[in-house]
Amino acid sequence: MTLRRRLALGAFMGCLALSLLALARYRADGIVAHVVESALMQKLPEGLDRSEVHGRFREALASAGSREERLEWLLELSQFLEKRQVLRAEDLERLLGGSGAPAAIPPP
Repeated sequence: MTLRRRLALGAFMGCLALSLLALARYRADGIVAHVVESALMQKLPEGLDRSEVHGRFREALASAGSREERLEWLLELSQFLEKRQVLRAEDLERLLGGSGAPAAIPPP
């Protein structure tokens, strides 16, 4: 392999790595939200409508404000869910807020 081909391959690999890094950074919020929502869905009490909870979660997430506030809320929610085996209906009301706005996460 000639030097020119090696340089072209190196430049291509570098561009590919930067593109993947940019894509991962751009999609990080969505990935975190998906993981936290999946954990929330797994811990729902029996008898609750999953589609309704999904909609309320998305509303609360959308109304969380800036990117930093959304990520902070997702982190707090994740830490709360980590300590629970099953959520109670009251916990769900406090977590997602009745008005669609994200509520403060209750202490464990």
